[in-house]
Amino acid sequence: MAAGIKTAIDADPRIPTMNLTEQFNKLVLGPLSQLKPPSSQVVRVVAMVDALDECDREQDQQLIVSLLASLRQIKSVETRFFLTSRPELPLRLGFKELPECVYEELTLHEERETEQDIELFLRAEFVELRVYHSLPLDWPDEESLQKLVKMAVPLFVFAATACRFIADKNWDPLEQMKIVLEYQSEWHVWQLDRTYLPVLHQLITDQSAIMQEKLAAEFRLIVGAILNLATPLSISSLSGLLSVPKGTVGRRLEPLHSVLDVPRNSNTNTPVRAFHASFRDFLFDERLRDNSKFHRFWINNKESHRRIYISCVELMSSPTGLVENMCGLKSPGVSREDVEKSVIEKCLPAELQYACRYWVHHLVHSDSPISDNGQVHNFLQKYLLRWLEAMSLLDEIGKMIGTVASLNSMLHAGNSKHISALLYDIKRFILQNTYIIEKAPLQVYFSALIFTPNRTLFRSIFDPEVFVPWVSRLPHVQDRWSASLQILEGHADFVNSVAFSPNGKILASASDDSTIRLWDTNTGMSLQTLQGHTSWVQAVAYSADGKVLISGSRDTTVRMWDVANAVGSLLQILYGHTGYVTAVAISADGYGVASGSDDQTVRLWDAVTGAPMQILEGHTNTVTSVAFSIDSKMLASASYDQKIKLWDAKTGVLLQNLEGCKETTHGVTFSPNNAMLASASENGTVILWDAATRTPLRKLQGHKGRVYAASFSTDGKLLATGGEDQTVKMWDTVTGSVMNTFYGHASYIKSVMFSPGGEVVASASIDRTVRLWDAIARTPPLVLYGDKGEINVVALSADGKLLGSAYSNKIDVSDTGTGELLQTLVYYALPPGYIARSIVFSPDCKVLASAYHASIIIWDVTTGAELKILERDKNTLEGLVFSPDGKILASKSSNTIRIWDLAASTPLGTIEAPTNSLGKVALSVDGGLLASIGYDRIVRLWEVSTGTLLRTFTAQKYIPLLSFSQDNRYINAGEESFHCQWNQSPSNLGNAERNDIQHK
Repeated sequence: MAAGIKTAIDADPRIPTMNLTEQFNKLVLGPLSQLKPPSSQVVRVVAMVDALDECDREQDQQLIVSLLASLRQIKSVETRFFLTSRPELPLRLGFKELPECVYEELTLHEERETEQDIELFLRAEFVELRVYHSLPLDWPDEESLQKLVKMAVPLFVFAATACRFIADKNWDPLEQMKIVLEYQSEWHVWQLDRTYLPVLHQLITDQSAIMQEKLAAEFRLIVGAILNLATPLSISSLSGLLSVPKGTVGRRLEPLHSVLDVPRNSNTNTPVRAFHASFRDFLFDERLRDNSKFHRFWINNKESHRRIYISCVELMSSPTGLVENMCGLKSPGVSREDVEKSVIEKCLPAELQYACRYWVHHLVHSDSPISDNGQVHNFLQKYLLRWLEAMSLLDEIGKMIGTVASLNSMLHAGNSKHISALLYDIKRFILQNTYIIEKAPLQVYFSALIFTPNRTLFRSIFDPEVFVPWVSRLPHVQDRWSASLQILEGHADFVNSVAFSPNGKILASASDDSTIRLWDTNTGMSLQTLQGHTSWVQAVAYSADGKVLISGSRDTTVRMWDVANAVGSLLQILYGHTGYVTAVAISADGYGVASGSDDQTVRLWDAVTGAPMQILEGHTNTVTSVAFSIDSKMLASASYDQKIKLWDAKTGVLLQNLEGCKETTHGVTFSPNNAMLASASENGTVILWDAATRTPLRKLQGHKGRVYAASFSTDGKLLATGGEDQTVKMWDTVTGSVMNTFYGHASYIKSVMFSPGGEVVASASIDRTVRLWDAIARTPPLVLYGDKGEINVVALSADGKLLGSAYSNKIDVSDTGTGELLQTLVYYALPPGYIARSIVFSPDCKVLASAYHASIIIWDVTTGAELKILERDKNTLEGLVFSPDGKILASKSSNTIRIWDLAASTPLGTIEAPTNSLGKVALSVDGGLLASIGYDRIVRLWEVSTGTLLRTFTAQKYIPLLSFSQDNRYINAGEESFHCQWNQSPSNLGNAERNDIQHK
């Protein structure tokens, strides 16, 4: 294997920085697969993995078990692994995931055999000890030896520790033996007490109470750090990190040679580490805290981590800590690869490197919340750029997104508004500039900084004019962060499909390079590459539990992959299609897999066994997309034959062909509540279908060219689409309006998908990249120019582009995208002390209406001109509502509604309503009907021309949201919809039959 390992390392020197799975594949799986057995023989490999439970990360223990088991796929090599470990939960879970036929469990601690082995070990150790110390041949006597054996069983660590303790050259071995045996009679104590209490006993012997306390405090600080460090440090580095004199560190460690591997020469760079993990268990266990004699030596784990984290931050902030251009590079363009490792180690000593890498690790383990103006906040505001420079020099920039996420997890619940905003900006800064900072560390102060958006907290703290004063003219940049979060690069050909894992932490992408990649959505790092398909991979889908990934390929197969623990081993191959597999889906209940193909069929498979269940025939051309309904009862399929078919997902019976589909459909998807189906079409439109009536609800038009994919947000309120015009569009599914358009891809977008949390959208393109987009608008606070008085009311235009804010006798109209003040509308005749009670934009955003006590003013938004005054009334106005066509305005005051014809400036009618019944009102499309809902939960329908109450309905709760459907047949109140029927005119509504509440 050695040759194969050497070849792998020579081919990719970055293997040590890769994740565990990638390292295993390159250093174990690959070299083993390349072994060539002579003739028909089989190569047998036997390996021993000792103390697997001592992996730093528990999840790695479980992953290693899965990785080792995956080697059984190599047919030319027989592997046998002996694993030793305590039966900890992660390991038990790891083995539980494996078939019982691939492992055998053996219990090692048969006491009789263990006792014999420990006795042999002790006798051998004492032979060497007698020679070294010139002791008599009969030492120790048999009785003492047997006592020591009984004390040690079943722990070899006790025997080894006792031997090192007795053999310590600084002490008399005969006296040391007596100290150990003193604890032989205390069988009530914990087994580890008998192992380690003699060591503590020696520390405090002949010491005064004051000195014992001083020794214990230094012990807790120094030994606690040694046992809690993420990677071990030398005595010199410990001294630098903890700000404790090197001599003090050496003196405190001198008596601990039996439990700590302490180098004899304190000037070496050899790290100090514990001989056995049980020493840490002993010192951190609360039973030691309750020991009356040795309680001072108990180490509070969280407090120890807190001391280390504080030491790290203080070191980085010190004059000898982080400085700008710490390696003295000659220019900002110097590549990190051109900086000698020896230079980095000289300029960033080991303790400073450690502080940069692990201070957040210790913060998290200390469980210390971070808050505004606290130590972490202050450190980031002053030293962030220097920290990023250091992390670049250490080749650790790739881990920074995960580090920022860890900081976010520690935010104080009630006092972290400002640091939370800063952490968001830091994340965006790193995502935007990872590549350049990783390549050239000093670019963090230059190109990365000067291209930071203008209106961000980050730029206000790290002002480019301060860091790069020699740049006479800074480039024009956008005001806020773009929606683009990350670009995932690595595929060698077109990317056809993306799928999020159910927890949103992993993204799978399928490519024409015949591979599937699994990505960490937090860091953007490639976790695993699944290989096996022999042609383009067209589609991927995750199971609801996230353990199985389904893929379909032009090699005509559907494959099922085990992706639990990110191992990515092939479970089985599903054969049956006679043409390319173009689409796959897996039902939410986890029982069914659907696949669509160039052979014009849809196939249903058992998701557990992989057995074929149904062949759905009826399409007359390539099937382009398949999708299960959320309740797993229905399956939709689309095809080049310009048909969308709905099937019974259990029986395979065709339920319906959707009428109205006259174009090739490239993608179909159900909304999370099963209320809608979206179809992406060849002609650039997206159709939203009512899943119950199976009729079109509305068409979404805005793309230029084919639309290839669509995905609903978790709440169903947004739809993401991607297509030939290289854009991702975000649509409001209620209004059908475009909420946002994302630009960045260099070619067609073949797939889009919302993350389970709805915060991120992933898109796959034939430009060979996957992009992650921020689906939630995160804009900096809009600056409102009402600085001469308190803002009373605000209003947003229908297209979301204008914001009106009323104060004093003025209304400011601002651009929501830039914050620019567009107009100030001034009502000069407003009496002192009066304020605007309501403002509202017309549906076309050209007019604004404002209510001042008893007057309604209509304004031209573009020119700022006062167009007309509609009303002077004794009643105080409380609200204004436009009709959907903008021709009619309703004004509300107390229990009265007056309806106005805006063109004629004349009232159309007045409605008198019961008290508290006018919480929210809405006008029908033609202005002939008005609906109201009050705190009594009664929805009332009125005829505008006569003021007649036509109908009443009772809502389940008061919702301040009310609207009419386009055909005036529904009144929508939040999620409730009230359906009315009438014959000819609104006046006949009183005779209409009342239907039950319908939840859409």
